[in-house]
Amino acid sequence: MNILFIAYNFTPTQGGVQRVTDILTKEFLKRGHNVSFLCGCNKADGESYNTATDIYYMDKSLNDRLDYNSQMLYQSILRKLNIEVIIMQYPMRKRSLFFLENASKNILRLSVIHTQPFPKVNGHFVFFNNNKIKNLIFSVIFLLRHYLQNHIQIKLYSEFTNLSDKVCLLSMEYKRRFLNFVDADENKVIAIGNPNTFEVTKYTTNKKNIILFVGRLGYPKNAINFLNVWKLLSKKNRDWSAYIVGDGCDMGFLKEYAAKKRIERLHFEGQQSDVSKYYEEAKILCMTSLFEGWPMVLIEAMSYGCVPVCYSSFEALYDIVDDGKSGLLCKPFIVQDMVTKVQSLIEDKNKLDCQSMAAIQKVRVFHVSSIVDKWEAVFKEFNLE
Repeated sequence: MNILFIAYNFTPTQGGVQRVTDILTKEFLKRGHNVSFLCGCNKADGESYNTATDIYYMDKSLNDRLDYNSQMLYQSILRKLNIEVIIMQYPMRKRSLFFLENASKNILRLSVIHTQPFPKVNGHFVFFNNNKIKNLIFSVIFLLRHYLQNHIQIKLYSEFTNLSDKVCLLSMEYKRRFLNFVDADENKVIAIGNPNTFEVTKYTTNKKNIILFVGRLGYPKNAINFLNVWKLLSKKNRDWSAYIVGDGCDMGFLKEYAAKKRIERLHFEGQQSDVSKYYEEAKILCMTSLFEGWPMVLIEAMSYGCVPVCYSSFEALYDIVDDGKSGLLCKPFIVQDMVTKVQSLIEDKNKLDCQSMAAIQKVRVFHVSSIVDKWEAVFKEFNLE
């Protein structure tokens, strides 16, 4: 099978989609498929790591107009590689439609939506300061922007669905939501979760009293909420610490907020190329996101027995965490609920240890071999093997 992944870039250290593409590619290659990458930008990509396969580049960035010459270049790549399957990993820009529109009809075209489609949120979690009027203004602006983005996505996803043979969501839990907004044949919409990109470890008691937050410090990760959770926990648990691993536009604000509120034993670690050492040491991971698609952070942490405590703000969470067994789920954006759930783990070592072992066991179902089996079943449906 000749497969072409199309994305904006492929460097695994730059995001979850890139890491997923890298590990899927290695498994496809191991099974005898031919895999290539097409980078939807004209900047050098892949030089910073040992790419698993050949990478091709467009003559222009997706930010530029892809013209007739771009079309000829793209089609020549498809012919040269004798591509049978296109897996579009970035159907989030209108310019990405170019790659589906200009592929011949005999090529199987699959578009993967790596986020929660049309997330439903409310504005009560936006607390930038103690000024109620400013908070109200921020909340209204946020909600208007959110609904505008949803409106834009309806049109964009409808176009991608029309041009694709299959649209792949990350969880079947998202299918009903997707079809409520996009008029499409339900058989055209499938779900395949992402594989675990880390090796599953053995359970160990050699962990430290650390609560972890891992993610981009910006929308929609909601790191400010984690600070408020830790602010309350830190006062009662003097032998525990919190670590924030990641960087982003909110870093400065978060540091200022932590200093102003005198939040103790809080460590900002910045962007890290290897997060495994933090998963290995931490006992608990908190996820406070407004929404997610299929958070690799969650599965990676569980691979190291790091027990997740998460806001139930996205449906795929129920595929990953068994509430009360391999982690704890909280009411979305209710700080005290997350504080109570985390505290219950801190105070009950047996409960924490049991959930740590269960988390390691749970993520075994997301092994890459199981995930690629599902992709190959899609190929088989179209008589491609």
